[in-house]
Amino acid sequence: MILDENQYVWSFGKGTHGRLGHGNDQNSEEPKMIEGLRNISKISAGCRHGAAVGMNGDLYTWGFNFYEQLGLGTD
Repeated sequence: MILDENQYVWSFGKGTHGRLGHGNDQNSEEPKMIEGLRNISKISAGCRHGAAVGMNGDLYTWGFNFYEQLGLGTD
């Protein structure tokens, strides 16, 4: 993942389990901006998931949640 100077997040690589944050499982060889993420101050990338913190402190997570690493709880 990349956080640019305009506080946008870009991701690329293997897309399975939604790990790139683009709403699909497609791979991406080129960086692609994650739509909907604006004014981001920090990012973190795991093996199969990603996270971002907004300038207002909101936390966004996406990707593979098999071990509940996204903080979404269980159904």
